[in-house]
Amino acid sequence: MSFGKVVKGYGALFSSLLSFLAIALTCIVIGFVISYPLWLLATKSLSAYTIVSAGFFSCAIIFLLVSRILKEYKKSPLRFFISILKKITLIGGLILFFFLILNFYKVLAFIVLALMLVFYGILAFGISQNQEQAK
Repeated sequence: MSFGKVVKGYGALFSSLLSFLAIALTCIVIGFVISYPLWLLATKSLSAYTIVSAGFFSCAIIFLLVSRILKEYKKSPLRFFISILKKITLIGGLILFFFLILNFYKVLAFIVLALMLVFYGILAFGISQNQEQAK
């Protein structure tokens, strides 16, 4: 039994413990830095809190969409453009559908919905997304 091994063992133990405590403290501080201003804003100005929260949420959604789209583009540029067209078709068609429903143009809204589904079907299933087959 060597005194050096005991010191190294306790050193590794305390190093792991200090690393865990540092990570936990960092998480607590970051959580406080993010949540306290939001809580304060929610209690003082509800409209500003709503705008800030919607902004954070929108930025997160946009970041996820952009990262996924860029990953798709790196695989195949043709698939990227078809993917963009599919997203624009779905989002635009649904926005127009709900806009028309809320303005009491129900027949026109369902025509738009049907056309959107047909156009999306052509984009998703009718166009070859492989570059080799498209050439």
